[in-house]
Amino acid sequence: MINLDYTYINNRIKKDISIIFKNYNLNELTDYQKREIIFKYLCKHIVYDLLTYGKIYAKKKYKIMYRRDLKNELLKVIFKKIGICNSISQYYKLLLE
Repeated sequence: MINLDYTYINNRIKKDISIIFKNYNLNELTDYQKREIIFKYLCKHIVYDLLTYGKIYAKKKYKIMYRRDLKNELLKVIFKKIGICNSISQYYKLLLE
């Protein structure tokens, strides 16, 4: 379980934004272009978490107990660059904001 404070998380997101846009002038980009650049970065740098997906699938198919921790799923994307659809899309939303 990852336990971090808001300031640390926010600083990490800002750092990722600076990495994503290091070769761009933000003032010259449209909002659409910014969204596209972030999306392409995520597609290239985030690994899909097949282990977590497998646990969710097994829970649905075989009625196995598995309790999801959405906060930690999101933190895994932010800090470890691994996640599933929901956590990756939440991270995308945070980067856009």
